[in-house]
Amino acid sequence: VSLSLLAIIMVKITVLLLVLGVVAAVKGRWTPDTRAIQHTRLFSDQNGMGTYLDVDNYVPVLAENDFDDETECVCETGIWFYYEHEQYNQSPGQVFWYHGIDYCSNFASHYANTASSLRFAGDPSNLNGDTWTVYQEIIYNGHFKRFLRSLRLTVQKLGNFITKVH
Repeated sequence: VSLSLLAIIMVKITVLLLVLGVVAAVKGRWTPDTRAIQHTRLFSDQNGMGTYLDVDNYVPVLAENDFDDETECVCETGIWFYYEHEQYNQSPGQVFWYHGIDYCSNFASHYANTASSLRFAGDPSNLNGDTWTVYQEIIYNGHFKRFLRSLRLTVQKLGNFITKVH
C-alpha cells in the first residue's frame, strides 16, 4: 500500500468520525457537561495563597470539604453568595457576594474565615442568560426559584414565595 493511498484512507476515516460525532451530538446521545459555567476557587490565605478548593456547584456544607470558615480570598466567574452558616444561612447570619469574570479579591476582614456554605446566582448553563431569582427569605437566604426571561410569571409559579412580597 502506497503512502498516498494510506493518507487518503486516513482522511476519509477522520471525516467519517467527525460526521458520526455530529450526528450523535444532534441526536442527544452525548450527555452535556452538567457543571455550572460559574466557578470559584476559595483560598485559605489572602492574595490567592494557601490551600484552595475549586467549586462549580452549590455547597450547602463547606465542612464536608474541610473548608468551613477557611476562606480569605476567592477567584471566581459569575455571581457567588458566601453564607456565614451552613445550608445558606438556615440560621440567621451574614451573607456577602462577589461577581465578575475571572475576578479575584481578598475578603474584607469581617468576612474572612466565616463562609460555611456558598452558591451562585443565575443560569447554570449560560453565564449571560437572562434569569431572575426569588429567594424565600431576605438577603438571598432560604430556598429559591429561578425564572428564565421567557417564562411568564404567575402567582401559582411563585407558590409560598408570594407571602414574602411586601
